[in-house]
Amino acid sequence: MTLRKLKRGSYPVQSKLDLHGYPSDAARKLLQEFLHAATQRQLRCVLVIHGKGMNSR
Repeated sequence: MTLRKLKRGSYPVQSKLDLHGYPSDAARKLLQEFLHAATQRQLRCVLVIHGKGMNSR
C-alpha cells in the first residue's frame, strides 16, 4: 500500500539530496548528515539521487 502510494506521488518529497559527482566517501558522509537532519525535522518523504548519471565518463 505505501509503495503504491509512493509510486503514484501521493507523498510529496519534502527534501532532496543529489549525490551525483561526489566521491563515495564524501557521498556517504553527506547521506548520513542528510538522513540525520531529515529525522530531526521529522520528514517523512525524502529523495536521494545517486549513481553516475547520464553524462558520466
